[in-house]
Amino acid sequence: MKEKEKLKRVVFLSGMILMGVLAHEFLGGSLKEGAVNNEGISFGLKFGGELILSLFVFLAVLIVFLREKEVFWGWMGILAGGGINWWDRINYGYVRDYWKLPGVDLYNNLADWGIFIGIMILVIEYIFKKIMVKIVFEDDCLVVVDKPAGMVTTNEGNVSENTLENWSEENLKTGLSRGGIVHRLDKGTSGLVIIAKNTNCMENLQNQFKKRIVKKFYVALLGGDLPFEGEVLAPIKRSKYVFGKWGVDPDGKSARTLFKVLDKYKNDGKIYSLVEVELKSGRTHQIRVHFNYLGWPLVGDRTYGGKDNFGLGRPFLEAKRLKFIHPKNMESMEFNKELSVDLEDHLKLYEKI
Repeated sequence: MKEKEKLKRVVFLSGMILMGVLAHEFLGGSLKEGAVNNEGISFGLKFGGELILSLFVFLAVLIVFLREKEVFWGWMGILAGGGINWWDRINYGYVRDYWKLPGVDLYNNLADWGIFIGIMILVIEYIFKKIMVKIVFEDDCLVVVDKPAGMVTTNEGNVSENTLENWSEENLKTGLSRGGIVHRLDKGTSGLVIIAKNTNCMENLQNQFKKRIVKKFYVALLGGDLPFEGEVLAPIKRSKYVFGKWGVDPDGKSARTLFKVLDKYKNDGKIYSLVEVELKSGRTHQIRVHFNYLGWPLVGDRTYGGKDNFGLGRPFLEAKRLKFIHPKNMESMEFNKELSVDLEDHLKLYEKI
């Protein structure tokens, strides 16, 4: 993470805690009649011991906060709530509780709710990180995984959120660059990814990708009535006008995409084509750029002109099939996954032609 980004987070964190303390003070002045004081001592420690402990906890959590992006709001709840309670103990010797629920003999501490919700976010995030990557195949040379949509593949660009690279380093511990990942998928694309487990296998697989030995097949839902099969030959280059976008440009790098129609659907008077796509080159956003260029954008791909039908929330695109040569035994390997549940359910909302 860049130093500038770290500074922004520290400033924002400090501001959140300060606003929480001010809100606590305001509520304390305006709701005295409904207030109750909690004179218990957290952790069973005396005041001085709690102060020291709270400072150490604050510093430890701050370090993690600066490293994690995906669990931002979890840490915010814990730090803001904890900071407010810490302020009370420093100034008053006890934590003040303010909100009394109507008709119920219960007092609701806003700071404690912040801590509770923050912990729940972290617990859910921890569980989510553990179960979201499915291992399709594994041996002593490589692993084939099913990357879910919403997960960034590598940590390039100072990404510090929940990534496949972080998952690989934590679970496979290959010690290789990029966690052994030899090719990437867009964040919004789900599907099969190969991860090498040692240097020899990684170099072999990288060479296969370079020589186009690896065959990658995707499934996409496009807005349009496509011909049964076709080929797209159009060079791709980074957009001069919009950051993060790519487009067809005569000065770009050559890109080739093959497709064939699997099924056709209709909805609200419009025809949609479910296609299998084979990449013959590996340009950034290649499938999305090529089909948008032809006037057939991917459903859900709002970056490249697609409509988010029925709230899909991501491009209807999945790396469904993968073929390559095993680096050690030189046998042909092929993997073909089931369509992800969210995409399968999305198709049920259309009428098949």
